[in-house]
Amino acid sequence: MESRGFHSVPKEQMGAMLVYSNGNEKEYVVFSTNKYYSKWEWQ
Repeated sequence: MESRGFHSVPKEQMGAMLVYSNGNEKEYVVFSTNKYYSKWEWQ
């Protein structure tokens, strides 16, 4: 995300939903993990 100009916005994080912003737009990433894999979905 940093290579695309986005940075984390920890104040807007809600549980497993991470928020990244580049100043103009926001991207939301929901993740879930278990012992075998990690699943990340951009919204």
